[in-house]
Amino acid sequence: MSHGTRRSGVSPAPRPEVEFPRALTQAGWITFGFHEDLDEAAMIAVDGMLDLLGERYGMERNQAMAWSSLVVDLHLTQIVNGVKGVHAILPHGALGDNFDLRGN
Repeated sequence: MSHGTRRSGVSPAPRPEVEFPRALTQAGWITFGFHEDLDEAAMIAVDGMLDLLGERYGMERNQAMAWSSLVVDLHLTQIVNGVKGVHAILPHGALGDNFDLRGN
Protein backbone atom coordinates (compact mmCIF):
# COMPACT_ATOMS: atom_id res chain seq x y z
CA MET A 1 0.00 0.00 0.00
CA SER A 2 1.40 3.37 -0.98
CA HIS A 3 1.34 6.23 1.50
CA GLY A 4 2.34 8.84 -1.05
CA THR A 5 0.94 12.29 -1.46
CA ARG A 6 -2.63 12.50 -2.70
CA ARG A 7 -3.68 15.12 -5.17
CA SER A 8 -7.17 16.49 -5.27
CA GLY A 9 -8.91 18.34 -8.06
CA VAL A 10 -9.49 21.33 -5.80
CA SER A 11 -6.97 24.14 -5.70
CA PRO A 12 -7.11 27.25 -3.53
CA ALA A 13 -8.55 30.38 -5.08
CA PRO A 14 -5.89 32.80 -6.28
CA ARG A 15 -5.20 35.52 -3.75
CA PRO A 16 -4.27 39.04 -4.80
CA GLU A 17 -0.67 39.97 -4.24
CA VAL A 18 -0.33 42.51 -1.44
CA GLU A 19 2.78 44.69 -1.45
CA PHE A 20 2.35 46.31 1.98
CA PRO A 21 0.71 44.97 5.13
CA ARG A 22 -2.98 45.26 5.92
CA ALA A 23 -4.87 44.57 9.09
CA LEU A 24 -8.45 44.01 10.15
CA THR A 25 -8.71 45.50 13.63
CA GLN A 26 -11.41 46.53 16.09
CA ALA A 27 -11.20 50.01 14.53
CA GLY A 28 -11.65 48.77 10.95
CA TRP A 29 -9.49 47.91 7.95
CA ILE A 30 -6.01 49.44 7.98
CA THR A 31 -3.49 49.68 5.13
CA PHE A 32 0.08 50.85 5.59
CA GLY A 33 2.67 52.78 3.60
CA PHE A 34 6.35 53.18 4.40
CA HIS A 35 8.86 55.40 2.58
CA GLU A 36 11.60 57.95 3.23
CA ASP A 37 9.23 60.66 1.96
CA LEU A 38 6.07 61.23 4.03
CA ASP A 39 3.95 62.13 1.00
CA GLU A 40 5.02 58.93 -0.76
CA ALA A 41 4.25 56.88 2.36
CA ALA A 42 0.76 58.41 2.43
CA MET A 43 0.22 57.62 -1.26
CA ILE A 44 1.29 53.99 -0.69
CA ALA A 45 -1.20 53.66 2.19
CA VAL A 46 -3.99 55.20 0.09
CA ASP A 47 -3.10 52.99 -2.87
CA GLY A 48 -3.37 49.94 -0.62
CA MET A 49 -6.78 51.10 0.59
CA LEU A 50 -7.98 51.59 -3.00
CA ASP A 51 -6.88 48.02 -3.76
CA LEU A 52 -8.67 46.74 -0.67
CA LEU A 53 -11.89 48.57 -1.56
CA GLY A 54 -11.79 47.03 -5.02
CA GLU A 55 -11.16 43.53 -3.72
CA ARG A 56 -13.62 43.55 -0.81
CA TYR A 57 -16.39 45.79 -2.15
CA GLY A 58 -16.12 45.53 -5.93
CA MET A 59 -15.27 49.20 -6.46
CA GLU A 60 -13.62 50.58 -9.55
CA ARG A 61 -10.54 52.64 -8.73
CA ASN A 62 -12.27 56.01 -9.30
CA GLN A 63 -15.17 54.96 -7.03
CA ALA A 64 -12.71 53.80 -4.37
CA MET A 65 -10.91 57.17 -4.51
CA ALA A 66 -14.20 59.07 -4.15
CA TRP A 67 -15.31 56.97 -1.16
CA SER A 68 -11.84 57.14 0.41
CA SER A 69 -11.92 60.93 0.32
CA LEU A 70 -15.08 60.75 2.46
CA VAL A 71 -14.55 57.87 4.88
CA VAL A 72 -10.83 56.96 5.12
CA ASP A 73 -8.54 58.68 7.62
CA LEU A 74 -4.73 58.87 7.42
CA HIS A 75 -2.54 58.72 10.52
CA LEU A 76 1.21 58.76 11.10
CA THR A 77 2.55 55.34 12.03
CA GLN A 78 6.22 56.19 12.50
CA ILE A 79 8.88 58.78 11.72
CA VAL A 80 12.04 56.99 12.89
CA ASN A 81 15.24 55.71 11.29
CA GLY A 82 14.70 57.80 8.18
CA VAL A 83 11.53 55.87 7.27
CA LYS A 84 8.12 57.45 7.56
CA GLY A 85 4.99 55.39 8.02
CA VAL A 86 1.37 56.26 7.36
CA HIS A 87 -1.71 54.12 7.88
CA ALA A 88 -5.09 54.54 6.25
CA ILE A 89 -8.14 53.51 8.30
CA LEU A 90 -11.53 52.49 6.93
CA PRO A 91 -13.73 52.34 10.05
CA HIS A 92 -16.21 49.47 10.40
CA GLY A 93 -19.61 50.48 9.03
CA ALA A 94 -18.25 53.55 7.20
CA LEU A 95 -19.73 52.24 3.94
CA GLY A 96 -22.88 50.85 5.54
CA ASP A 97 -23.36 47.35 6.87
CA ASN A 98 -24.22 45.61 3.59
CA PHE A 99 -22.23 47.69 1.10
CA ASP A 100 -20.92 45.54 -1.79
CA LEU A 101 -21.02 46.55 -5.45
CA ARG A 102 -20.38 42.93 -6.52
CA GLY A 103 -23.86 41.89 -5.36
CA ASN A 104 -22.56 39.64 -2.56
